[in-house]
Amino acid sequence: MKLILSRKGFDSSAGGCPSPVFPDSSFYTLPIPDPRSRIAYKDINHQGINVGKLVSGLTGNRRGGTRKAHLDPDLIADVYSRETGWRPCLGQTGAAQGHLRKQQVGVGDLFLFFGLFRDVEKQGTSWQFVRHARPFHGIWGWLQVGEVHRIDDLAEDELPWARYHPHAGFALPDGPWRRHKNAMATAGVFLPGVGRDGIEFSQQPRPLVESWGGLLSAQCIAGAGICVGHYKVSGGSCLVEGDSMKVMLLGATGLTGGKVLEGLLASNEVSSVVTPVRRSLALSHDKLEQHEIDFDRLDQHAGLFAVDAIICCLGTTISKAGSRDQFRRVDFAYPLKAAELGRANGAKVFMLMSAIAASSSSTVFYNRVKGELEDAVKALGYPCLSIYQPSLLLGEREEHRTAEALGMKAMPLINRVLIGPLERFRGIEVATLARAMVNEVCSPVQQAQAEPVVRIHEYPEIVALAGDRA
Repeated sequence: MKLILSRKGFDSSAGGCPSPVFPDSSFYTLPIPDPRSRIAYKDINHQGINVGKLVSGLTGNRRGGTRKAHLDPDLIADVYSRETGWRPCLGQTGAAQGHLRKQQVGVGDLFLFFGLFRDVEKQGTSWQFVRHARPFHGIWGWLQVGEVHRIDDLAEDELPWARYHPHAGFALPDGPWRRHKNAMATAGVFLPGVGRDGIEFSQQPRPLVESWGGLLSAQCIAGAGICVGHYKVSGGSCLVEGDSMKVMLLGATGLTGGKVLEGLLASNEVSSVVTPVRRSLALSHDKLEQHEIDFDRLDQHAGLFAVDAIICCLGTTISKAGSRDQFRRVDFAYPLKAAELGRANGAKVFMLMSAIAASSSSTVFYNRVKGELEDAVKALGYPCLSIYQPSLLLGEREEHRTAEALGMKAMPLINRVLIGPLERFRGIEVATLARAMVNEVCSPVQQAQAEPVVRIHEYPEIVALAGDRA
């Protein structure tokens, strides 16, 4: 029997925040946004809580309400109005489905669903994340594969109860899914709930229906369950929560890097912090490994890059660097060489501090260099790559930057009018950015898929990762 970990629900890139864990330790996995869906968030209810209002509160009204939700996997009967004969369902399509087919996943194989969670509390009439509570990954449900039905072979009057489902191609005759090959399974044999290694499952499993997009035939679900508690994920292709991690920090002497260093040294998940620097820090700590090096000769220090994760906060300005060539050396050549050495030495996670509007096609030199670096690092194929794109950084620097100083004074007022699509341009406190990076590296996403994971974090995602309210 194959065991497949499948990430489902909200996270920093799909939805913009974790799913909630309520004060009584119960939880709900938020369905990701889907403008093609027939179901709005406001149509979903969980234990007396309207999910539309819940999502609106957690995302600062960026999601929820009348916006559409991809209710998949759909495992809980009473969250949505059902037709007679309803059974829980799960869908897959595209690259994920292709990978499962390549791995010959089929009858009898077991899926474990996991997602990103964080504690919430009631504030007034809305739910908000508990300030400074760290997100974590937890297993929340399971299913086992049974028999096969192809949606393309079904008449449009078959499985009428499933027409709401986003992967049911016949649900909307003119809808987007109708243009793709899809499959839907019927329920199979019931299996008992199970518990092992601290994972507690419901003892009242439900039959589950699974639909697969693309060319793969559907498999039926022999059994399914919802976890009573949450269990932090271990294993996988990236770092593991609870492991003792060795992290390299580049740019530790800078404004952001200094704050990141503080967080890493204070973290119980980090065993050591390697800091390649031009000049030693006036700091001593049992976890800290300082190495004075020449960044123009990084190849001579390749052994330092045998770490679990690398956080790169290197950066300068053209005025400080003295020329465009020198700026490119610091903001492009050094980070890229570090990323290459880390990948060659087995690092699984690379976190890059870039900038808002970074693009290799930008006419602005600064943004173009940042974009070219992002593209080059993506091409290295890190299992987990996170790119942070903050706007103006708010914090006290050692050197005086006149334009930034003026911007920081005005930014608290400007932030108030930067709403909706403009929210990404809000200035952000350096401490918030650093806290987000430390939180993420200490709670990395486990992925059971073929392709590397790339996440882009702008202002809303950074604030959510940091545990702050937008």
